[in-house]
Amino acid sequence: MEPTSTLGVKFDKEKPKWSLVPQGVMGDVVDVLTKGAQKYAPDNWMYVPEARTRYYDATLRHLTAWWEGEKRDPETGNNHLSHAICCLMFLLWFDLKGKFDASTHVPVHVGKTDTVGRNVCGCGDGCKGAK
Repeated sequence: MEPTSTLGVKFDKEKPKWSLVPQGVMGDVVDVLTKGAQKYAPDNWMYVPEARTRYYDATLRHLTAWWEGEKRDPETGNNHLSHAICCLMFLLWFDLKGKFDASTHVPVHVGKTDTVGRNVCGCGDGCKGAK
């Protein structure tokens, strides 16, 4: 039997505290992501040309609509703040992963291919692979 001083000990004080994320809000955010995947394709947001500018614009459109009193997006029925959170998560992903070209703020090729091996990265016409 282990000494009683180690019973129930868990060294997690410095680990991320996921319990701090407000409960009940992520469902609407995931619903927005699900509807986007159904409308376009799963992870399509990774390949949108000029993503930095376009998701910044979309974030502000949703925040402005919410600020002006429109609670729900008319197309999806989801809260505008959930849409803004999705856009901000996309921007954060690009930023943390270093997927923006520092000089152009354009997503860098991420190597997406379809089921038969054709390049579908979204970099533009004539892209043949990683840049």
